[in-house]
Amino acid sequence: MLTPYLLESISFLRTGHLAWPDRDWESYGVKDWLQIASLARVFYGTGQEDLHVLFRGVNPVYWTLAIEFQFYLVMFFSLLTKTYWKKTLAIVTFLGFVAMYFPSILPGERSGFFSGLFLGYWPLFSIGIALYFLLKNGISLTIFSKHISTLISVLIVFTLTTWVIHSAFENKIKADLMAGFGSDWFGFALLSAMILWSLAPIEPYLRNGVESKCLVFSLPLKLGMFLGTISYSIYLLHARMYQVVEKAVNYLHLTNSLYSVLAIIMGTILISAIFYHFFEKPFIHHSKYRQ
Repeated sequence: MLTPYLLESISFLRTGHLAWPDRDWESYGVKDWLQIASLARVFYGTGQEDLHVLFRGVNPVYWTLAIEFQFYLVMFFSLLTKTYWKKTLAIVTFLGFVAMYFPSILPGERSGFFSGLFLGYWPLFSIGIALYFLLKNGISLTIFSKHISTLISVLIVFTLTTWVIHSAFENKIKADLMAGFGSDWFGFALLSAMILWSLAPIEPYLRNGVESKCLVFSLPLKLGMFLGTISYSIYLLHARMYQVVEKAVNYLHLTNSLYSVLAIIMGTILISAIFYHFFEKPFIHHSKYRQ
């Protein structure tokens, strides 16, 4: 909630004009705060707005936390069925694909309560479950010989990443994913899972690369591991923090677009790293200690 004030303060330093932002949260009552705290606010929309709008007064990314929380509840209740948990997840997955590709079958075409229900997003979560199942059971390219599996792995990863980058630069990745998979979200998640699955044969090489004394190999891999470590903090903060960094960059008159983008990215990562070190990491440590 303090971020908009910080943004306007930075803007004031540059323009000399101070205009405090709209304080949406001031109109919130007890019911609103209970909805936000319980992540149930996604069920109180009209269905006409994007779900992130419902949390805009605090942090728009909370809508994804609300959906993820429902995922975890489904996993919890399915595991309670013990021997039937796989069948339970299979049924939920089937219903999820129906909800994603045929949303009009839901009452009110996903309005109100149904717009915030997890079903339409479950296929994305099911991809992660499938990826874990495949790798856990040794179903990967490693069934081939070492050299063959490595070659196939490199070819698949190179082909998929090249296609994604090219499509992104052509500004048609959303259209291409929609054409190929019927959903840009699902298509991107599936391609990401395919890349991760294909990387299994070269994982030993990546581990050796991290421990290598050659900085050309080790530094990029260590950077990737670092970004993975703080990725949750980046996820929580990026929606607000990049705006703060962007305002600061504009105040410093970094007019070069490349430098500006790099500064915004680096600044957001830096703030997220600080948040991880002082908040997320101690909380994780405390949680493990209590267990």
